[in-house]
Amino acid sequence: MEAVSTSLRDDYLPWEDVSLSAPHRDDGLLVTHVNQTQDLVMLQRSQGQAAEWKSSSDWLLTHSLHSSGLSLSTLLSHGTTKISAGENGGLSRQLEITAAALIHFDFQLYQFIELYHGRIRWLNKGSMKVFGLVKGSRVGVIVDTSDVNCTKDRLPDLQRNLLSLIEEQLSCKRQLYLMSCGTETSSLWDGPRDVNTFRLQEARGWVDELGARGGCNLLQALKRGLGLGCTQLDSLVIVLGSSPDQTSDALFDYVEQSILGRVVLIHVVSYCSISPLTIATVKRLAEVTRGRHHIFSASLGVVDSSTDVELLWTEIKAARELLGHTEALRQGRLGDMTVTVISTELDSFSLSPSLPRPPNHNAPLSIKPPGVPPSSSADWLRNHGLKAKRLGLYQVLSPNAYSPLEGFVPILNKTVSSTVHEKAMVQFEWHDGTVKNVHVDLPLIYHYQKQLMSAVAVLERRVQWLSSGSRQIWGTVCEQRVVIVVDMSMMIPGFSLHVQHSLRVLLEEQLANKHSFNIIAFGSAVRTWRERLAPPTPENLQEAWQWVQGLQCSGSRNTMAALRLPLEGDFHGGGTPPLSSSPLLPLTQGLYLFTSGVPDQEIATVSSYVSECCSGRPLRLHVCLLTGEETEGQTEGQTEGCPPPRHATREETVGALRELAQAGNGRFHWISETGILESDDITVLIGEMERAASYWQKSAMLVDSLTQKSDCRCPGEDLSHGDKAPAQSPLAWRRRDGPLPPPRPTALTLARLQIKEGRTNKHSSSQKALTWRPSSATSAIPPGDGEAPAADSRRVKTVPYSD
Repeated sequence: MEAVSTSLRDDYLPWEDVSLSAPHRDDGLLVTHVNQTQDLVMLQRSQGQAAEWKSSSDWLLTHSLHSSGLSLSTLLSHGTTKISAGENGGLSRQLEITAAALIHFDFQLYQFIELYHGRIRWLNKGSMKVFGLVKGSRVGVIVDTSDVNCTKDRLPDLQRNLLSLIEEQLSCKRQLYLMSCGTETSSLWDGPRDVNTFRLQEARGWVDELGARGGCNLLQALKRGLGLGCTQLDSLVIVLGSSPDQTSDALFDYVEQSILGRVVLIHVVSYCSISPLTIATVKRLAEVTRGRHHIFSASLGVVDSSTDVELLWTEIKAARELLGHTEALRQGRLGDMTVTVISTELDSFSLSPSLPRPPNHNAPLSIKPPGVPPSSSADWLRNHGLKAKRLGLYQVLSPNAYSPLEGFVPILNKTVSSTVHEKAMVQFEWHDGTVKNVHVDLPLIYHYQKQLMSAVAVLERRVQWLSSGSRQIWGTVCEQRVVIVVDMSMMIPGFSLHVQHSLRVLLEEQLANKHSFNIIAFGSAVRTWRERLAPPTPENLQEAWQWVQGLQCSGSRNTMAALRLPLEGDFHGGGTPPLSSSPLLPLTQGLYLFTSGVPDQEIATVSSYVSECCSGRPLRLHVCLLTGEETEGQTEGQTEGCPPPRHATREETVGALRELAQAGNGRFHWISETGILESDDITVLIGEMERAASYWQKSAMLVDSLTQKSDCRCPGEDLSHGDKAPAQSPLAWRRRDGPLPPPRPTALTLARLQIKEGRTNKHSSSQKALTWRPSSATSAIPPGDGEAPAADSRRVKTVPYSD
């Protein structure tokens, strides 16, 4: 027995005393049952996100340029200022500052710009894109449930967005109070309730039951919401989709007096409204209450205006102004101050933040697997544009559009025009300038607007895709045979690492799925990686990267010689590019010229040569321009004897290279230190989005015109100036409570009433004719002349009258 117990003791680890240092405090939510897990997870999520739920005004207290010491005075303090006597007897100031200080200051500014852009992207996600950022821990929400905001087409989107607001933001609050604002206000609870799983489920059910409730009695809703006091609510969110029933002056006066001496955070949201009156009311209400506004546009699915976003754009604008001051310091003058920039040999190899040098710059390539062959935006729109999806406004309206008719009527002996359609339909200007009568089908228009929003969302995603990775630098590389022509002249010694990094990301991301490729570097002389085009195998791509790393800037910009080599040289083993396996589909060839300025030759000569070589061949020349290296006052000595650029101004350089790309049937792509400045691919997409926005606005005008015609037939026309009738549909007027007005009396009913009251001549033949009744008449109608009451009081015998 002792042996058995000894063996058991040997199988287990020896006992050790464990002392707990700083154990977790029991806050009442430690899991003792499986049902408490969800409450504990919700608490942990709310604690983790507490630091993020800050408005931009609070967030900028610790992240603004001023709080970080990024100002012009701070930059000037890094230099040495000397005061000397000027030529006119006055005093002149001279500043000496190192180039390293300017580079470090620019780098910090770019970091903050990227930080602000990141927060703007965060504010445009999920429910924050629609309703903005909700502050406070005890939140009240007022939702506009008028007939305008809760139509059959708008209500499902409103409910879906409100559910997203509850899941993403309101579920992290301490207390919640929900109220709907129609002609009469109603709330889910009598007062604020603690947020838990049961209350959130009730809130979701309340959202599902929302519906149209007449007008928008915002004043009554504010009386209930602000009447709860600061002890129950510290934040009030107002969601408006239509104009309030009350006048603006009465509404603003009440709100301004109600919040006097109180601390209540007011957040006003304009939800998918195109009415200028509603948007003006939202902004004015936020201004009066010293709160925040958020205007979400349904036309493009973007935020038109937001207090939080506008503050960030203000900081970005201030940062760009400081970047302009640093550029002025590099030019040698800031105001009345002369500036001398002390540079070192290492300063020319600095990289701008828009194209940072990665940590593994000298490491082997990380080649991405080939994906779907890309296409230019012009080709992509042929399959995914508005025309391809049959979303043209005139195409949608054409079945219900009628042209006004005009013709000569012989019986009238004059020319007449049709007026029936004009009175019954809406007049709309057609694309050819004529005016047509259009029957507005509201369900069709609302469905068309949703399709436009979906199409714009697809276009926005493609713009974001084109602005990422190597496509930000080169655009999309679409051809099967690719030749990269890189400018390595002495005009860009400070951007040599930019060029290497640009080639690296291109080799990693866009060349693996091509048929063949080659790289040409040029300055005064032309150098090639291979004598022939080579397939993009991993070994060849790695070898090409090693060759790129050994490139050095030298000479001038002999662009003509670099272009003649692929256009006339024996790159394919023959004078003509070979065909593919299909004799009807030749392999396309693309030349991508990456340069920083205009050629040494005349641009007209180069453009004519390129146009002649590219005509009639599956060959295109695309131009990628990188600017920022040329400064004013550059001399030949600064470029080691190389001739200066032919065009000194940036505008002339851009125009010349754009002309060169058009001559080569290609695309123009222009980037700088701050990102993409111009891209033919993105310009085409923006034009398509603007066309969609124009279609949406015109369709909204049609709906407004129809609403105005309907309102003209409804009561409420005699309102005094400044008042506004509740925006209701014609069906809403027929559903109003109260007795209906009596019918309009006819001549027959008036004659019978006069006979009943004895105010007419009984022997008049006209009156006898008017009082004649059929045999089915009831006793409710008074008997005519010569009739006797029947025994049955419910029915009388009638005798037809004849003269």
